[in-house]
Amino acid sequence: PMVASCVEHQSIAGFLPIWALWGKDNQCMIGTHSIPLLADAYFKGLLGGNDPERVYRAIRATLRENHPRRQKENWDVLDRYGYYPFDKIRSESVSRLLECAYDDWCAGVMAKKLGFADDAAFFFKRSENWRNVFDASIGLVRGKDSNGKWREPYDPYTLGHGADKANDFTEGNAFQYTWHVMQNPQGLVDAMGGRDAFVKKLDSL
Repeated sequence: PMVASCVEHQSIAGFLPIWALWGKDNQCMIGTHSIPLLADAYFKGLLGGNDPERVYRAIRATLRENHPRRQKENWDVLDRYGYYPFDKIRSESVSRLLECAYDDWCAGVMAKKLGFADDAAFFFKRSENWRNVFDASIGLVRGKDSNGKWREPYDPYTLGHGADKANDFTEGNAFQYTWHVMQNPQGLVDAMGGRDAFVKKLDSL
């Protein structure tokens, strides 16, 4: 029933649920984490009587098509820059990118299994966009503008909260969100300079 409900939601709203409340999506959170749920159900054989390709088409539409009623995922901006520039996306720019990148990876593994090679390549590539907001000089993520310049001043402990404020994070900060590369932990280890540097940074958290 949960899978069918998600797919039906997409057929009506145009995108999979983010946080449905009282019959509609309240749009207050980021990413679309019904996508990992659906991909996980597919790989575990838990789609029930739902057609895997129909489920995948709902995922693809959610991650590729802009919707005027969707407030926090702007695919045209993301695909143009490879990240959400904070001068184009006023709030939560880094958190939005990182959470969407995980959804992209989940879509990629499902696309690959179903034989949609071009889609899989697209989603796997976009899932690596976390690298575009990772500042190797400090080993942390941070906001970047449309000219490729890091946000200044920068304090990795500053909490981001609220979609109506200029900030780069959602209910968290750079120190916390840096670890949100669940789709490629070894890539994050390497980006930080190897295991020892990674462990030292993790201990500092």
